[in-house]
Amino acid sequence: MAGFLGALTTAILPVFAVPAIGYVMGRRGAFDRADAEGINRFVFSLGVPALTFLLLVTADISAFDWAPVLIYLACELALYAAVALVARFAFGIEPREALLLGMTCCFTNHLFFVLPIAISLYGAAAALPVVAIITVDSLITFSGTVMVMDVLSHRDGGIGKVLSMLARNPLVIAIGLGGVVLLSGFPLHDGVITFLRFLGNAAAPASLFSLGVIMSSVPLARFGGATLGAVAVKVAVMPLVLFWAFMAIGVSGSWNDIMILTAAGPCGAMPFVIALKYGVATDRIAAAIIVSTVISIFTLAALA
Repeated sequence: MAGFLGALTTAILPVFAVPAIGYVMGRRGAFDRADAEGINRFVFSLGVPALTFLLLVTADISAFDWAPVLIYLACELALYAAVALVARFAFGIEPREALLLGMTCCFTNHLFFVLPIAISLYGAAAALPVVAIITVDSLITFSGTVMVMDVLSHRDGGIGKVLSMLARNPLVIAIGLGGVVLLSGFPLHDGVITFLRFLGNAAAPASLFSLGVIMSSVPLARFGGATLGAVAVKVAVMPLVLFWAFMAIGVSGSWNDIMILTAAGPCGAMPFVIALKYGVATDRIAAAIIVSTVISIFTLAALA
């Protein structure tokens, strides 16, 4: 119980307090949805690209344990596709929102929620598995979703227009430049690292705060089956599927526990940010995030 309470009070609740404050200030009218959308434009255009670039160029890929990373990615993508298809064809949700609900159910809030908790609980070394997942998710899940959203949002623009928009997407640019720097071994000046860290560190609290503001306007009493299903997949099905996959394939090691902890984290804020960026309905996504975040306060403390 001491471990549970320690994790809860020193690592989890301090992070959860940020969206909670946003929720209260939204309810009091100090911030409204337009304010939150403005904050998220900063997060999407500057904060997330800076943080993603910094994580990529400073990641020690040679220390990655690729077996559990690839298993995690395979489980994530399988659940992503399954939930997106169910949302589209069983619940009749429009394609872009269905796609983002699929992402919501499996894309953990690792960058903004789990990573600071892992660092607080276990130190920098134990956070490396989380950084590995963030790196893979940035390159594949996040950027892939943004690319598909660009295609779905500009069907009549032709492939040239889509490629042009992708080339101007801040996250795609950050991932491309980060990969070039990482693979080339080009050294960055300490001032550049300081700038990226300073800018990137603002992304998590800004995104969580604006998420809380949006949550304050979500009608919690009108949860639908798609929302509750996404929550169940995120906080229960995904960690169980990952645990089963590790057992079935025979992969073991210190990374497994951290990855299961990550899988049990709340629905990530990035589908919400993408939804705002592309004008997609956010009520189901925000509702899934708030419910999974509240539940994960206790599940993460128990697993820690």
